[in-house]
Amino acid sequence: MKQWIAALLCALVLVQPVLATGTGNDADTNQEETTGETADNTADTAGDNTGAAGDGGTDRIPSTDPDTATATGGTAGTTTNTGTATGTGTTGNTVDAKTATITNFNAQWVVDAKGQATVTIRVDMNLPSSVTQLDFPIGNGVNAQLSGYDKVETVDITDGKALRLVANPGFTGVQTFTLSYAVENAIKVTETGQKLELDIMAPGWAWPMTQASFTLTMPAVFTGEPTYVGGYYADLVADYMNLEQTDTTITGTYKEPLRDHESLSISLDLPAEYITIRSASGISQVVTLAVTILLAVLALLYWYKTLCNGKMKIVSRTMAPDGVGAGELPLLLMGARPRLSLQVAQWASLGYLVMGYDQRGRVILQKTMDMGTERRQSDQVTFQKLFGDNTVCEGEGRRFAALADWYAHNMERSCRRRYFSRTSGAPLIVYLLGVISCAVALFGAASAGLPAGKLRGLLLVLLALLGLAAGISATIAAIMATRRQFQPVVLGVFLPLVALVLSVVWGGVLPMVIAFATVVFGAVATMRGGRRSAAGQNITAQALGFRRYVQYLSAHQLTMQLRDNGLYFYDLLPFTEAMGLSDDLASRVGRFQMEPCPWFRARRKQPQTPPGFTAAFQDMLRRMDNSVQ
Repeated sequence: MKQWIAALLCALVLVQPVLATGTGNDADTNQEETTGETADNTADTAGDNTGAAGDGGTDRIPSTDPDTATATGGTAGTTTNTGTATGTGTTGNTVDAKTATITNFNAQWVVDAKGQATVTIRVDMNLPSSVTQLDFPIGNGVNAQLSGYDKVETVDITDGKALRLVANPGFTGVQTFTLSYAVENAIKVTETGQKLELDIMAPGWAWPMTQASFTLTMPAVFTGEPTYVGGYYADLVADYMNLEQTDTTITGTYKEPLRDHESLSISLDLPAEYITIRSASGISQVVTLAVTILLAVLALLYWYKTLCNGKMKIVSRTMAPDGVGAGELPLLLMGARPRLSLQVAQWASLGYLVMGYDQRGRVILQKTMDMGTERRQSDQVTFQKLFGDNTVCEGEGRRFAALADWYAHNMERSCRRRYFSRTSGAPLIVYLLGVISCAVALFGAASAGLPAGKLRGLLLVLLALLGLAAGISATIAAIMATRRQFQPVVLGVFLPLVALVLSVVWGGVLPMVIAFATVVFGAVATMRGGRRSAAGQNITAQALGFRRYVQYLSAHQLTMQLRDNGLYFYDLLPFTEAMGLSDDLASRVGRFQMEPCPWFRARRKQPQTPPGFTAAFQDMLRRMDNSVQ
């Protein structure tokens, strides 16, 4: 019996160290570790000077001592299990951190000329047991991808975001993963210049790393000294890395293995003009294009619903429109301002007055007979206001200018009442949409092209105003072109050209082209005003038919008319000038000698050829019209 007891005691003595060791390891992986077991684990690591600097969870400096590594691994496992309890997102890695290891971590970063950083990270892992879920931290990255795996999702973790990979039955053994993502605005504007701020190793890697390295390539040469901050080593992390720096690259390799949840960030001060940062305030190019298209569509719809006229049947005719004076034709055909000078010239061709110059070279009008009821009431009133009780009056100056304004206002009101529909829209709305479109297009181009800085906001406002001015200038130029007044067109295209060049430089040419197309459409589509009534359609068709006749009147026909009626060219001239065809008509006749004009007196020698008389006539009209301006 005593022999059996002695044998049992010997067995217990032999087994006791094994049992003690098993209990210690279990304590390392158990979150509810007792105070006695913690003290035992601490005692196990007390032999190493570096490990003794802090107890388990507070020791932030990895050690190569085997005992310390065991204790540290237990602490890391506890950290991971704590993450599971709080639902931080790192819980999907179903293998303990002290057994799963990243054997090699290599990050290749490239920062482009726009300040965006992209990275390709190669991760070699050793997974002793099966893992069904892995989270790859990406920090504040975007457009993250895991090469070879389509079924991944972006999830929130404690330290930012991660790309989650779920696999069934899981991963085991040695595995290699390639992660890529981008970080926008890695280079930002500061009060003193620009600054690179980047997480080289995003926080949240749940496994220790045997080897870790990175390469950072910048878009241009830099001379500053980067600042590094690590997860465990804090601002001393540079002492634990081998760093090499060239003109445009930085390469770093850790000297020692890393614990789990390590991270690394870099900051670098750069000159103010290091790169052109395209972003900050403003609107995107997509929004710019969408808004300009929307404004173009609104302009088209508004024109179609309120301004569009039906198709007119135009028949060539030899006479001017019924009941329409030469002064009204610019309004009917081109939506232009009625001109009293042309109306006076028509009255002169009918024998009511003579146009000439006084001794001072000023235009004078001499009445030859009174105007009776054979003319319209509006003509009688205007003629009476022009001469009053006198037989001679000035054809230029303040008095004539005031009368010309009154005439234009009354003719516009009369034409709107007689020729335009009451439901007609306003062409000004179409013009306004085109002008706003130009401002939006240039503002959007500037938003994409202007560098960030203190003056960016002010410059954006000024460029938006420049876009408005360019839109107004383009609208006026387009309207003048429809009226065959090309001198204002040449002056009016300067600002639109400036806006177009800036848009090309900044990569926003398509919205600007759409905006100018809207402007041109508005000018052409409303060149004869708004929606006309039936009477307006008829009188406009007559005016267009008369213009067609003059346009296609051959030199032979015109010569035959002049031989039959020597005054035919003179009688036709006020109307052809109103339609912008007088120069073309005169050139077709050439040097044909006409009889003197009875109602026109030139300043010098009286011209009798069509080109000469036309030039003298136009000079007098300019003097009369300049009084109005």
